[in-house]
Amino acid sequence: HNSLCWVWRKHQAIRGGRYKIVRPSPDRPWELYDLKTDIGETLNLADRLPSKVNQLRETFEPGIAKSDPERIAIAETPASGHEVYQNRTSEF
Repeated sequence: HNSLCWVWRKHQAIRGGRYKIVRPSPDRPWELYDLKTDIGETLNLADRLPSKVNQLRETFEPGIAKSDPERIAIAETPASGHEVYQNRTSEF
C-alpha cells in the first residue's frame, strides 16, 4: 500500500491505508482517524487503537525527521507552501 506523510508549519499527518494520524505540533499527542468510516475526522481512535498509532508513527517519524531522500519524496505545492513526504518503501 502507498502511504503519505506531510508537514505544514508545525502540523504533521501520516496516512496509511484507511487510517490517518495527525497532530497540530510535535509536542501534542497523535490523533487517529479511520477515514473509511469517518471521513470528517470527528472520532479520535488513538486511545482505542494505540498499536495502529504506533505502527504509523514508527514507520514514518524517522523519515520525516531525517528527510532521507532514499525513503522520502518531497514535493512542495507553490500555491499552498505545503511540504509533502511520501514513503517509498513501507507496506501496511
